Amino acid sequence: NNGALPNALPKKPSVAVAEGATLNVSANESIASLSGAGTVNIAPLATLAVGSSDTFTGTFAGAGTLAPTHLKVDSLASPPVLATPGALTFGATGTLDWAKGAISSDWVTVATAAKGISGVENLSGWTSTGRTDIRFKLSADGKSLLAKVKTGIVLIVR
Repeated sequence: NNGALPNALPKKPSVAVAEGATLNVSANESIASLSGAGTVNIAPLATLAVGSSDTFTGTFAGAGTLAPTHLKVDSLASPPVLATPGALTFGATGTLDWAKGAISSDWVTVATAAKGISGVENLSGWTSTGRTDIRFKLSADGKSLLAKVKTGIVLIVR
């Protein structure tokens, strides 16, 4: 069926998209995990909620919305950890996994979305493993999620 979803996916499946293959998402879908090296094309009015995409090395395409509930940052590699030509939204709950040394005291881009990012304020409520001292902000154009280690001023009173 050319990689198109017939009507809907089974409830919360794990989906693998092989290299060279395309998964076309034309309706709101929720999956437990995403893996593989193919392309995930999200239609303009569709949203794909993804529980984990730790092993997905493919690309996101389309103008739809990607809504991850788990984000793993292994390194400060370029391109960003997560990039989509559509929108990116963060819900009220989720998990952030930070590898040791994966973030610095300078602002680095961890996600980009051509159609904009929403829900960044929710990230403060996500569970964080590896690091708990991370700050987030949106870029001025609202299309990049930036992160850095919190820094502060130490005041010594004598």
